[in-house]
Amino acid sequence: MTLPAFDPDRSDRRDQWAHECARQREKTAAVQNWVARKQATAVEMRLRAVAIRLFARTMRGESAGSPPAAPSPSGTPLDRLLRQAVVTEQAKGILAARLHCSADQALTLLQEYSRRMNEPVHLFAREIVDDKNRL
Repeated sequence: MTLPAFDPDRSDRRDQWAHECARQREKTAAVQNWVARKQATAVEMRLRAVAIRLFARTMRGESAGSPPAAPSPSGTPLDRLLRQAVVTEQAKGILAARLHCSADQALTLLQEYSRRMNEPVHLFAREIVDDKNRL
């Protein structure tokens, strides 16, 4: 619907114009909210799928974030923590880009989901980074 031409001399036109502008803003906000909810739902479903795969691997005795079988010279606990932090940062960036949110919000989402599933954050982060094309 097109907006009527604004005419400051006619109060009925001015009221109609203001009402139409308000309706257009409400419609735009409703569509943006709907899109945001759909995106959040899609990411939530993807995180559930990652959690299910991670649970299945755990039940089979596999580990998604385990280091390679052969010992490496950089296998110290500090190096493992650094690798986990790097992977977590990458996952945080992927989630922030997909959800159009801040990095802090993405990390909070990752931490909350990890807490709910009772698994370390770095394991979920590894799954997200490994599956970034499908998220």
